[in-house]
Amino acid sequence: MIIPPLTDNRKKHLSYFKTAKEIQVKIGKNINTCTKLSMGMTSDYIEAIKAGATHIRIGTALFGGRKKWL
Repeated sequence: MIIPPLTDNRKKHLSYFKTAKEIQVKIGKNINTCTKLSMGMTSDYIEAIKAGATHIRIGTALFGGRKKWL
């Protein structure tokens, strides 16, 4: 699972996601059970899917934002 640094620059997100996919592929050559890649959240899941995510997290889209307690 990866979470890229907080930024509004979607190209940077895509870059991080592509790098994670490259790493997953390299690991997968030696460990054949490395077939899943969790990356992307509500704000960047499209870029994550484009880069090869097999799992995304879209909680905010489904449930709304969290309440601020402080």
